[in-house]
Amino acid sequence: MSHGNWQKYHSQNPIQSFLLERFLQKAELLTQSLSLSSVLDIGCAEGFVLSRIQKQGMRCVGIDCDGSALSRGKGLHPSLEFCEGYAEKLPFEDNAFDMVVCMEVLEHVKDPVLVLQEIRRVSAKWVLLSVPHEPWFCMANFLRGKNFLRFGNDPEHVNHWTGRRFSHLLQGNGLRVQKATSSFPWLLRLAIVEGH
Repeated sequence: MSHGNWQKYHSQNPIQSFLLERFLQKAELLTQSLSLSSVLDIGCAEGFVLSRIQKQGMRCVGIDCDGSALSRGKGLHPSLEFCEGYAEKLPFEDNAFDMVVCMEVLEHVKDPVLVLQEIRRVSAKWVLLSVPHEPWFCMANFLRGKNFLRFGNDPEHVNHWTGRRFSHLLQGNGLRVQKATSSFPWLLRLAIVEGH
């Protein structure tokens, strides 16, 4: 998964670079007005998203199951903390972070509800999530010849969501969506943990 992150964030394709930069800008906009002292990024890979939302004095921790991606991240972003682990069993105390970020991870996991439970557990308030916006993500892949024989579907994606289905998933699992937006071909949701 993270090898794809490395390729994606270093793409020579100007359209892909444009779409990715716009996605990162939207993530920054969603978080810039929040008062945050600590952020956890689940599935951080090399830390590209986390480095974009980091502010002065903020503790930023990234967790990923790919040790080689984390090693690259430590070299690229020395101000970030990195640790190896899994989204389904986070090695952190309850309410340990002001915000938990989980970008482009839920489509890869067998049990997204379990991951959302862990996100709720370690977040003191805020959650920022993104997933590919279906069917547009597959169509965009198909039109550019990626995963052509699979009709654009990434073989590593085991879950697929429309905007409505994604919001329902979050709300049905204790996350109250505050802002719902998209950055083609991704959905972004800023939510508050219910009861916080």
